[in-house]
Amino acid sequence: MKYKNMNSMSGYNTDRFVNLNEWERDELTCSSCQNILNSPVVTQCCLQMYCRHCIQAIIKSNYKCPNDDKPMTIWQLTPPPRAITNMLANLKISCDFKGRGCNEILKLTELADHVTNCKYNVPMCDKCNCKLTTDHDCLTDLVKLNELLKLQVESKNMIVNNVLSEQDAFKSARKHMQDQRIVQCDINGNMKECCSSREDYDGFRQRILTEKIKPDLNVNKSDMNETMVYDIQRITINAIKESEKISEMTAQIRSDMNRNYPDCNWQCFVYSFPGSYSIQRQLGKDLLTFAIK
Repeated sequence: MKYKNMNSMSGYNTDRFVNLNEWERDELTCSSCQNILNSPVVTQCCLQMYCRHCIQAIIKSNYKCPNDDKPMTIWQLTPPPRAITNMLANLKISCDFKGRGCNEILKLTELADHVTNCKYNVPMCDKCNCKLTTDHDCLTDLVKLNELLKLQVESKNMIVNNVLSEQDAFKSARKHMQDQRIVQCDINGNMKECCSSREDYDGFRQRILTEKIKPDLNVNKSDMNETMVYDIQRITINAIKESEKISEMTAQIRSDMNRNYPDCNWQCFVYSFPGSYSIQRQLGKDLLTFAIK
């Protein structure tokens, strides 16, 4: 298997590799740069492996092996065993341009071809690190980059401010609810006979109509005045008598409550039907609450 690399470079940083085990880290490390071998060669005097770039630079400076200090020339360097070459070729590595946004993970043997064609492989100015174009001017491009970054920051600040505004509105609404004067009434409508399904509601309503169940509601507890309690009892019983469906019953309660208490907040909870129902009107400061259980 042919191993492609960029010969002018020293070893690959170990942090770029995916699932690199300790054995591979120890066996495939350059004896000079301590990174993963790039274009490996072996010294014949001591059989140490180096990146070609690393050992050539050492030999050119003193013509000696860095391991045993014996005289050496570049002509004495030999390729590594085929097993080493194959192991290197199959290592998984990130692209050279990961820092610019490329998230590709590929075999080391595929790296050189990928880097050549990578969409993030664009010339960069050595002075300002901006894209190098034919009309590039460091000052102009840095000003443009600064403006772009300012817009991005402003956009994120707007999002943050919107979230904070929504949180403030929620806190204000919650405080408003806490400040309301709540007038409550807990009404029980002979629930031993009440309903838990549509069919039960039909039967319950028929027993009300035929007066097999007393058409009245017991007040368990209340801080409403007697007139308000009477109105709510009347509205509830009439809604049950006149409505064939639970949805029609709740709609009629809403209509009658809006008509009788147009300037008052109110909410009604209807229990013991499939799930539970909540109908309400939100006006003014007072909150009139009653439950049909």
